[in-house]
Amino acid sequence: MLWLRVSRHGLLYLLVAIVCGVLMAKYVKARVSLTIVRKLHNFAQCLRETPQRISKQRMEIENNSLAATESSLRISDMLKKIPRPGSQSGHPAVARSVGGKPRRNAAEVIQELQAIIEVATKMEVVALLEKRSALQKAANATKAAVGLHELYKHYLEDVLELSAYSANVINSTRGCTLFGSKNFSATLIRKVETELCVALHNIIVTMCTPGTGGLVELMLDIEKAVRTTSKLRDKINATERYANATVSAFMGVGNESAYGDAEALEVKVAAAPLPPAFTRYGQIITSLKLLHASV
Repeated sequence: MLWLRVSRHGLLYLLVAIVCGVLMAKYVKARVSLTIVRKLHNFAQCLRETPQRISKQRMEIENNSLAATESSLRISDMLKKIPRPGSQSGHPAVARSVGGKPRRNAAEVIQELQAIIEVATKMEVVALLEKRSALQKAANATKAAVGLHELYKHYLEDVLELSAYSANVINSTRGCTLFGSKNFSATLIRKVETELCVALHNIIVTMCTPGTGGLVELMLDIEKAVRTTSKLRDKINATERYANATVSAFMGVGNESAYGDAEALEVKVAAAPLPPAFTRYGQIITSLKLLHASV
């Protein structure tokens, strides 16, 4: 009789231990989910603060692009100041009339050409220095844009992963009963569910709302800045070719066709290669919206 009583007590204790273990496991899982959802809230808060941070980076990109443009314009202005062969370059040759036609001696012509070549060479050196500075600023702008792109791509992928985990916890625990009783953690799960919906809503609104400085809108602005710097690089390279062709035209004195080719090079700017499309943002947003709808 005593053995039977002990056995009954042992079975009862075992049953209570199993029930407590199941309850504890589910409760811990729900608490973990709640912790993750609160992290999502922090993500949403950070996303609300990102427009100001990105605007600062975007301002830096615009400033670098503007500096690169100014450098390119200075190069063009300097090149226009280089005198053409045969012009009065500050060392005018003395004209003498023979039969109504001007005549200059060889020494005067050589002196004029030396002055032209000296000016052209100095201009070329300054132009190349300007070009290097402009290219560096354009590269800095592009690097900042690409860095932001990579940062927020990983950032949003983390948001998506945590959101999916929390949604799975909610869906797997929702309606869970124990021996016909009500959901053991209905209040906690509802709290997780509510907070997840709010966090996802805030993230989606922050990213997608047009005209509010949303994340996607800002990233598109950065993409434009990358395109601008790409075009600037092509413009600067074209200007360098113009400078080289101009100096070559001076070296081959009287070669007006070479000078014309140089002018054509300045006008002709190659189409800028576009940066990779920011398609990953669209995929992440679509996934977040579907997740939001399923919760």
